[in-house]
Parts: sequence; structure tokens; C-alpha cells
Amino acid sequence: MRVTFRVSPFWILLLALSFAGAFACVVAWFILLSTICSNPRTPLPQTQHVIEYNCHGMKVFISPSQDAMLHWLIPIELVFIFLGFVAAAMVVLAIAKAWQRAKPYRIRIIAAPPGEAPAWVREKWVGLELPLAQGFRSSSNRLTAGVLSGPRSSFTVLINLMRGQYQQRRGFEVSVLEAIALLESTSPDAAAWWRANAPHMMSPARFFLFPEDVCAVVE
Repeated sequence: MRVTFRVSPFWILLLALSFAGAFACVVAWFILLSTICSNPRTPLPQTQHVIEYNCHGMKVFISPSQDAMLHWLIPIELVFIFLGFVAAAMVVLAIAKAWQRAKPYRIRIIAAPPGEAPAWVREKWVGLELPLAQGFRSSSNRLTAGVLSGPRSSFTVLINLMRGQYQQRRGFEVSVLEAIALLESTSPDAAAWWRANAPHMMSPARFFLFPEDVCAVVE
């Protein structure tokens, strides 16, 4: 058993900040280009306009800060755009999943799932019927991390995603909170183990991924 992630408000905030950052870079770039040609045509050490720059065939002198903006504004904007695309994709995925959960399907656990939890804890899943977080009956591929070794905050989730440290697995996605609540009714000790040893997972943003071979779809 692995854990997958539902989008949290962190992604919405990142999307807004990425849009604002990219927009600010565009505005700063246009302001810079519209004013730089009016810079002094001779070096002015008093105002630090000492760096030669060719503006449409005309030699002007710019300051170190203007030179830095010419070199770094576009790369910084590209970073904001990339982060914005990532955040937008996660937000769209969250909206799609919320819509799909209107009529959840269920699975029955027929064998102990693999994973990082102790064997006795994983065996307690057997026989439970769990509602799927996905809106379809078939299994699907998801990016996953270990339930104990995986990231514990939204920030580390993002860093690991950018580094490509997740593994793609196929299985059925189940809300951690719903699964633990159902486990509590049949095995309080196992549910207590999860709360004590994996408190970072007790969030609406966290999901278990049960492999196909340990599940049966409930008709």
C-alpha cells in the first residue's frame, strides 16, 4: 500500500503567486525596455550608469541593477510560468476528483497490501470495504511515495515532484481519513498505530493506493 496526494490550498496559493510573479516580471521587462534607451550616452559614475549597452543601435550606459534585470527577468519569469503550470494542473485534478466522488465506488481488501507498515497492521485491512476516492471502477496509475518514508509537508511534496522522486504505481485510491475511520471500527489497535506513527497522513490531502491484486471491486 502506498500513499497519494490530493491537492491542498497550498497549490491554490502557489498558482496565485506564480501568476502574480510572472505578471510582475512582464511589467518590469516592458518598463525596463521603454526607459533604458533614455539612459545617459556617456558613463556617469555618480549614478552608477557605467555599463555599455546597445539600445537599437544607440550606445547608452546602464546601471548594474538594470544589467541584472536584463539577464535575470526572463529566467525568473520562466520559473514562475513552470510553477504556475504545475499548480494549475493540480488544482484542475482536484476539481475533477471532487466531481467524480459524487457517486463513489467501493473495493474490498482481499489480501494484506504491501507497504512500510508492520505486517500485523497491513493484515487488518483484509475484509474491509473502502470507498474509492476516484470516480471510476478501474484502477489507475498514480505518483506515489512510501507511507513512512514519503514527504510530510506540502513544500516537500512539491520539491520531490520537481526532482522526480515519486514512483508511478497502479491501484485504487482511497482517502486516508475514511480508510482509518473504517479500520477503527474493526481494529482500533491498527488505527491507533497509523495515528501514532504516520500523523502527517491524517489529512484530507492524503490518499492510500491499494494495488490491484489485493482488491476486489464491490458490485
